[in-house]
Amino acid sequence: MKPSYLTEMFRTELMKQWLGYDDQKSMENFFESVALERNIPIVGLDNIGETMYMLFDREPFHWQCKELLKVIEYPENEVKQERAIRDMYRDGRLTDLAYQVEGPNNTTSISFSDYKVYCARNQQWVKRLQPYLAEGGAFITLNALYLGGEKGLLQLLRAAGYRVRPVNRGLRAKEKQ
Repeated sequence: MKPSYLTEMFRTELMKQWLGYDDQKSMENFFESVALERNIPIVGLDNIGETMYMLFDREPFHWQCKELLKVIEYPENEVKQERAIRDMYRDGRLTDLAYQVEGPNNTTSISFSDYKVYCARNQQWVKRLQPYLAEGGAFITLNALYLGGEKGLLQLLRAAGYRVRPVNRGLRAKEKQ
């Protein structure tokens, strides 16, 4: 097993234990089940080769080992980062998401090199999404870290001429009541 795989397994367990994450109730599973029930096609933004490369081979082995060690030694940093990301997303502070990863205070396994990969993937995804967006009614789900910043998916879609709007406007205000 590659260290990056172990890192992801360990992070998932951390999120389950410390943040109550339930992979059976994840958004990915929810949206997939709704799409399947309604016979709506599901299209991945990466092919399997790209996904495998991104997960296991894009970082040198020694760097993967360092990231795994960081997660094991300082699990609280991973949880703190995840909480911050969730809060920023819920508050609509999507630009802050990018700076959470690329900023100098980031001491987690999500590194600046990860952010650079997110940016490169976003550029690919805008091109791949165009046929589906042209049909209208496309619904896109992905990790919130891909959304914000100058090179985030939302900004790239706007720059390509698409109208981007939130679907959960006012959600945070309702939660506080």
